[in-house]
Amino acid sequence: AAGAEVPSVSMEEVARLLAQPSKVPMVAATRARRQPRLKRSDASAVAASEGEAPSAEELADYDPSMFQWEGHEGAVFFLVYESQRACRLALARLSVFLEDREMHGQVLHQPATIQEYAAASYTGHNFTPEDVARFFEAAEAAEIPLHPAEQRLQALLVQTGLVPANEQAASGYPNYSCFHHARRDAGILGLVKTGDSTQNAETLLHESMHGLFYSYSVLRDATHEYWTTCLTAEERGIFETYLSDLGYDATNGFLVVNEFLAYMTTERSLFGKPRHDKAVASTRRGSGKPSGNENLQLLQRVQSNFNTRIRASVPDPRPGLGCLKCIFDD
Repeated sequence: AAGAEVPSVSMEEVARLLAQPSKVPMVAATRARRQPRLKRSDASAVAASEGEAPSAEELADYDPSMFQWEGHEGAVFFLVYESQRACRLALARLSVFLEDREMHGQVLHQPATIQEYAAASYTGHNFTPEDVARFFEAAEAAEIPLHPAEQRLQALLVQTGLVPANEQAASGYPNYSCFHHARRDAGILGLVKTGDSTQNAETLLHESMHGLFYSYSVLRDATHEYWTTCLTAEERGIFETYLSDLGYDATNGFLVVNEFLAYMTTERSLFGKPRHDKAVASTRRGSGKPSGNENLQLLQRVQSNFNTRIRASVPDPRPGLGCLKCIFDD
């Protein structure tokens, strides 16, 4: 079975791993927030400086630790990167391809820079094997070479069977170029050691709901049903505008419903609901709230009602780290 050789760990064990010191020098991570765009020429110069051949130490940094979620074996996988830079070089172009408001469906010609793309600042990424296979295929079709960090990711996912190589493809790393039958019912979560244990835990909680959304049709269907039948057009529009303001592609219905689940079940300060402990919640993309008090109050009501309804559809073991739990478990 795909991922059979990947060790199983609990969510608490992943949190402890994220809390350990990074094995490489680390710059303090910042909350993900879309920055003003550089001039294209300036951004290209920044990216080009990262196109140089990596050292042996850098190549080792590009290899994440891979685990599957105990109790959700074969369904949800964790990739833990030692540094923000390695995580960005391996996963940011993929997230831009999947989620970006302006560049979705396109492969950037250079690594994503923090100055241009919110995804370059993410401390958490999520995708399915099918998503990453589409990205690799699109890069090849456009004759855009993969960065060494992306090549290492590609080889790892092929090695574990999550992204099968085409029988006609050349064998041996890094020449996997053709993919087929990649799974769409498994979630892969990319995480990075930030040096901030609270941020690590909150990101892990948020991303874990994405992993369950991908992997369990009951949860996915229940979320979609709530979105389409229980929300008004106005409520859907307010949330879609909020996502678009953060840089998401709000025209992608599957993405919007996926983010609706994760934000509504894990983000407390976002819509004004206080935490029961002293930690302050935040999002991967910044702590901005929806504009307008009426919109904020409306989304607060939606969040409360949705968590009451969705709890029964969330599979065990449910996400939680001690006192840090999803809102439906309050």
